Amino acid sequence: MIVGEGDAEVAFLTHLSRLFNTRDCGVTCTIRNAHGKGPEHILMRPKRLAGPIQYDHLAAFLDNDIPLPDDAWIKAHAPGVEALVSEHCIEFFLLRLLGESPPNETKACKRMMKQSGMNLLNSACYEARFPKSVLEQQRDRFPTLRRLIEILSGARLRP
Repeated sequence: MIVGEGDAEVAFLTHLSRLFNTRDCGVTCTIRNAHGKGPEHILMRPKRLAGPIQYDHLAAFLDNDIPLPDDAWIKAHAPGVEALVSEHCIEFFLLRLLGESPPNETKACKRMMKQSGMNLLNSACYEARFPKSVLEQQRDRFPTLRRLIEILSGARLRP
């Protein structure tokens, strides 16, 4: 299970899942939404959503525009949850994947993404801007993208 921070992260994860979580990869991936509420909530959400179901791997995909708790906190409060952190905010991360040089302010990144005409809440909008070829080309430049692809494709479930 991968839990996205919010709607935009879930839409991006859904797009990645369509491309890399194919029937023949041997892995079924569940994507859920943490609905924000800060990094602590997001990191603890996979365990809560899993409940009694035993998933092979639990991960949380979030950004770091709000400071993340330290490793000791994560180990104590969200054990067994892999933190997959995008740069700054999701818009910053996606703009970088597209080869842009986004500003460091979250609001400016959101404005820049909006001006590009992309609706981050619609996973279908990712198809044109983030085809599999672009994502495979960028995966080695972005460790979080590489790890998401590994998990979804079943290449390496454990970090």
